[in-house]
Amino acid sequence: MPTPTRATTDRFTSVGVENAYRTTFSKRPVLGEREVSTNDFPSDDFQLIQRIFTERGWEKLTHASPTLCVEVVCEFYLNIAHFNLDEHSITSIVRGTQIVVSPAVLRDLFDLPEVETPLYPYKGMEAPTKTAMRNLFVGLDGPKWTAKTHRLPLNHMLPQFRLLAKIVLTNLWPISRHTEITLERAYFMYVLATRVSIDFPCHVIDIIHRSHVEKRQNHPFGSLITKLAMKAKVPLWANEPTMKMLGSISTLTVVKSAAVLTKKRPPTNESASSTVEPFVPMTQVLEQIPFCLKRLIYILQNGKKVSPS
Repeated sequence: MPTPTRATTDRFTSVGVENAYRTTFSKRPVLGEREVSTNDFPSDDFQLIQRIFTERGWEKLTHASPTLCVEVVCEFYLNIAHFNLDEHSITSIVRGTQIVVSPAVLRDLFDLPEVETPLYPYKGMEAPTKTAMRNLFVGLDGPKWTAKTHRLPLNHMLPQFRLLAKIVLTNLWPISRHTEITLERAYFMYVLATRVSIDFPCHVIDIIHRSHVEKRQNHPFGSLITKLAMKAKVPLWANEPTMKMLGSISTLTVVKSAAVLTKKRPPTNESASSTVEPFVPMTQVLEQIPFCLKRLIYILQNGKKVSPS
């Protein structure tokens, strides 16, 4: 049950920590996960998405998440006190309650199978080339991914991979901007599409830790952290700030994102240089006809003299 006031729980361990929260952590956007409608992929191309989640036993990662508690997530990132590199575990204190995030905790939360010998992250020469990833994501006839560019625009991708990228950037490796993917995230997408084994709980914990240490501009996995806080019985305020998530990700998402990406494209030279004729209402045209006829008759009778008003 929500607590009546905020004064009943100590949120910060010192004045410095409180200042860090007010000036930095509370101002960063919190990113929440969305439901994925895996049953809404009728064509064979989009069955790739459903296969990724079913074959890996990740079905619960597609389910709807609880309403995101914004300040709980910010306080979690602020108060991360311990990271165990060997065990891949994170400990944080939120309003006097300890939250431990470990592979075992996440496997239990989402019914995930244990992966004993994951082949991802790639090591050295095992990583795919940009050409291999471009051929898969874009197609042989699509734009090339050159050695000088480190990001791949989503509007270059085939529809099924544009949808996969949307899911990755929202739920599996969150970021606020969904117009392109980095080389690092492209590797992750390639792993998902080519059945390479991955320990997803360790991946999540690594992203959370990196977001805390590198002081990134957002707080990812907000829905997951809210769920963990509820499970740990972190006290919630009566007027707890929350964030309602958007609807589910489906094939319709690809259509909408394609429309948005098209709108963001710069106009071509032809469209930029062309002018639009002003619209003249028909009533105004009809009103001008008698005057024009009167003027024409006067000119024919009297030559090019001043026309009557």
